[in-house]
Amino acid sequence: MQAMMTGAETSLPWSDATSRANLWDRYRAPGGCYDELLSSDASVRPHWRPFVDMLELLGEEEIRRRWEESQDLIRQNGVTYNVYGDPRGMDRPWQLDPIPLLMSPAEWRVLEDGLIQRASLLDKILADLYG
Repeated sequence: MQAMMTGAETSLPWSDATSRANLWDRYRAPGGCYDELLSSDASVRPHWRPFVDMLELLGEEEIRRRWEESQDLIRQNGVTYNVYGDPRGMDRPWQLDPIPLLMSPAEWRVLEDGLIQRASLLDKILADLYG
């Protein structure tokens, strides 16, 4: 899930007006594409359930406090990435998504071997370059 963007900053995927205990009551899956959080019947996917439950236990106020703290830390510590060749300059603040991408064990198994192979190749290339 990608957070909604407001200007140069990332905002939480719910508004200040949200007062319900369940943070997901107003969430609707985007049409015409796969939704990572919800299945086609609008139920939370099983591998997301523990995370959603944890967020609901924290509550909106605590989640918002943690989000604002993370954004402050990114600014205070100058965490940036470079955009080479951009006329507006190179440094951009690192954009943190407030909702991480969670994968089921089955989804991870599909990716795992390829990622291990590529990490091993990169390790060998770096060892060759740096001797």
